[in-house]
Amino acid sequence: GAGPSFMCSDGVTSMPYEVMGKLELADTTVNFVVCHDLFDTCEATRVLFKPLVDSHMGCQVLVFNYASQAGCRFPVPTPEEAKHQDPGAVSLNNEWVAERLHELLVHVEATGEMLLSAPFHLVGIGAGSMVAAAFAGRFGILERYKRSFRSLVCVNGYTSVDAQLAAIYSSAARVFGSFPENRPDLPVS
Repeated sequence: GAGPSFMCSDGVTSMPYEVMGKLELADTTVNFVVCHDLFDTCEATRVLFKPLVDSHMGCQVLVFNYASQAGCRFPVPTPEEAKHQDPGAVSLNNEWVAERLHELLVHVEATGEMLLSAPFHLVGIGAGSMVAAAFAGRFGILERYKRSFRSLVCVNGYTSVDAQLAAIYSSAARVFGSFPENRPDLPVS
């Protein structure tokens, strides 16, 4: 089912998320923050990490959806606004998602859902590896994360887009472009 949704500081972007596992004040377990692949969802990622959380008491895993994924809202200029907008003003790139992840982490700590003083590993899967790397580069050195951010783990990531991946993205963009504007979250089947 649908978990909580976090409203970002821009007042527009909202992201569903879930902190799996029970909070333990002793930092004897390892926690994970997961940036999944572009065509994945926090629901599917939850299934992947559930056995880990179930078998290791105190282990927590944060999963979340980001812009263009199910249940998210994000800033989209109207065609008229886009004509007059600085191209760099709102760019839904890895750095932008990393900023939203930072906001989400501050939120889950403030609500007591997950403590950032406990050790955690940042896991990027596929395109999520680039989001995780952007987060590690920009926010990993902050005092808030200095003692708890243990590692960046990239699984099946990539650093450039080759011809095959470009074709996949191009095809996906055409498919997504055929969805009704009021339902950009429809699954591809």
